[in-house]
Amino acid sequence: MERIQELEQYVREQWAERTRIKRDFLMEHYEGLAPDFQKALIRLIDEQSKKDSMGKIQYIYLNRLLSSVYTESYVFVIGMAGSELFLDENKSQIDWYPKLVYENINKDMEKVEDCLRKKFIRLKEYELFRLKRILLEDDWKILQEIFLLLMKDSINILTDSSLQLENELQILAGNYMDRPEALWKR
Repeated sequence: MERIQELEQYVREQWAERTRIKRDFLMEHYEGLAPDFQKALIRLIDEQSKKDSMGKIQYIYLNRLLSSVYTESYVFVIGMAGSELFLDENKSQIDWYPKLVYENINKDMEKVEDCLRKKFIRLKEYELFRLKRILLEDDWKILQEIFLLLMKDSINILTDSSLQLENELQILAGNYMDRPEALWKR
């Protein structure tokens, strides 16, 4: 068994418990993200409204920047586009940092490292980093759920704006410039 898999197995139970607690907390308190999210959404709408040849909006999306794991910025892209999605030259995008989701990630990793040091000798930085990338997948899944809840709670901001919407509006999430997954269709 490769060592990283052994490390992951050793902390998986602890991390699963941490993720369950975090998910429950965030689902109860996701409204704490709403003010910043709604400001970002309004900024996005304003930016899109300034476009010269503004078409109908079909997609609202959340993209994870894989580089944000390396930089530890945990910044995501919220965007809106017409039917051509990433090829839409009139799409608008802004950065968004969901603080409530990622503010304690370093403390969580310290707990993981403490747990690992009880069994493993000479943990390497690259091993901890690879493990962190694997474990952050759980937070990404939680963030997608929260993004959908925030969008549903803020849909009136979008519908009350001057933007023209397609009959079928879709909320998407995925890695930047990768194939996104549809979270919701209206």
